[in-house]
Amino acid sequence: MAPTWVGGVQNTLFENITSQRYGDLQDAQGNNVGGVLKWFAPPHLFYFNNPSTDSSLFTQSLAFTNVVDSGIRIGRARDAGGSDTVSGYALSLKLACVNCSVDTYASARPDGFMDVLGSNGVTVSNVTASYDSAFTNNMYPGWRFPASGYTNLKYQNISLTDTAASTTVGPIGPMNDTTNQAIVMSNVTVNMTKWTGSTPQPYPGVGGQDNNVQLNFLVNNNDSQHVQAVVATVEGEIQALPVVVKVGQPAALTWTSHQASSCAGGGSWTSLTGVGDSAAGTSGGATFIPKKTGSYTFTLECRNASSASTATVIIQATS
Repeated sequence: MAPTWVGGVQNTLFENITSQRYGDLQDAQGNNVGGVLKWFAPPHLFYFNNPSTDSSLFTQSLAFTNVVDSGIRIGRARDAGGSDTVSGYALSLKLACVNCSVDTYASARPDGFMDVLGSNGVTVSNVTASYDSAFTNNMYPGWRFPASGYTNLKYQNISLTDTAASTTVGPIGPMNDTTNQAIVMSNVTVNMTKWTGSTPQPYPGVGGQDNNVQLNFLVNNNDSQHVQAVVATVEGEIQALPVVVKVGQPAALTWTSHQASSCAGGGSWTSLTGVGDSAAGTSGGATFIPKKTGSYTFTLECRNASSASTATVIIQATS
């Protein structure tokens, strides 16, 4: 089964689209997934790439509005992991684009939400997406950035949930390339049941210039919040465990930074045990023991000579 829409397109609006179910090419027993040598095109709902090096033929000026991909999957995952040859998954949206927008998009595909190919000037907003990293054999993020040289990308109001019992691959893929420029992410929340990855935190790497990235990760099994804030060359990271605590009981706050010369705490920072002022250091940890019910905000501002980033966590104290 081929993708619903595939190719190179310009000046096109896709709106009010609902997809009920999809399947990969395989036999009745669920074998030979992907067809001969596995390179049959996976059935993304949308797959738009730049089919030529001629910029006049690039995919550009597309708008996607009010799309629902119900994500019901017929058959098994394309790749089994291990020694199985890797050929990719059928994420809902696979896009390389110039001056394009995605607004009000919902996806429940277990394969993942989006594969961001080389793009310039793309805005993605108001997205609710879920996927199952166990279905995809813990091989790929649910939101991937496999290319380089991203420019002027904006993501806002995004909710991404991994429904698997545990997550071993970061839900958002790394954006490490130093040629990236002006990647903006705001109000982006990722939900997981349990983080069991090889790194202490589930953050993606972010490289390049003039980026402003704020990512909020919520882990359900230990009720923790992990926040990554990257502005230009400065990164601040702060974690609260748990985010809901009873009055008189402790919560742990830990933080670290990258390429920062100093960090300072704000909000309820001076109520941390053993902390007398807002000086945080570029990494550290402290305990918070609330004396009364309420919402407590902790901010970590890290800076160097040229820029500053601010990460925020909120702890709720209950009776």
